[in-house]
Amino acid sequence: MKNRSLSYMFFVFISFVFFLACSNENDEQFPEAIEYESVFIGNQEWMLENLDVETYRNGDTIPRLQEGQNWSELTTGAWTLVTYDGFDGLGYGKLYNWYAVNDPRGLAPEGWSIPTMEDWIELSDFLGGETVAGGKLKSTGTIEAGDGLWNQPNSGATNESGFTALPAPLWYKFVIPPGAYAKWWSSNEFDSEFGSNVWVSAGGEFFANGTFRKYSGLSVRCIRETNIE
Repeated sequence: MKNRSLSYMFFVFISFVFFLACSNENDEQFPEAIEYESVFIGNQEWMLENLDVETYRNGDTIPRLQEGQNWSELTTGAWTLVTYDGFDGLGYGKLYNWYAVNDPRGLAPEGWSIPTMEDWIELSDFLGGETVAGGKLKSTGTIEAGDGLWNQPNSGATNESGFTALPAPLWYKFVIPPGAYAKWWSSNEFDSEFGSNVWVSAGGEFFANGTFRKYSGLSVRCIRETNIE
């Protein structure tokens, strides 16, 4: 009877250890959900900041662009943070290539998605169209005046949408410093070499769309997923 009791206690102990191991493994694979600040613009809910994650939705690590490595060498997902003298890159979000944006593991956190061109166009239309929407998206102020992050003149900037677009750097064949543009990927592919993107500029209040080579490093702004019944 005593031996049977000891065997049962040993079985319970092993089962408990196994349960803890599985729990820890699941915790690592599926990170705890993070609450992101957001802003409602029309019928859409947007993240209030550019994306700043280092893992895909399933917990897999997104490789960081290594020093001396060129974006043009990549055909898989990667991110980077532009830093140089006097600029640490913090607060602008990370720069991702289009391969990370469209990786099947999911770049956008749970409950969010990468906006399509249709999503961006809906945003622009709600704010009055492409000729003026950029000004309503941009944060106000300029570097020269000491009251903002944009280069002069930051034309038409009101941020009345609450989107607070910041002039993040971007990485193409070289770094384009912060201050002049805010450029975001869409989930749409233009062709085998280019992905579609949208952008605003310090030089105008327009909201434009264009294309960038898929290996380029641009900002990402997520939109809340909607359930389609």
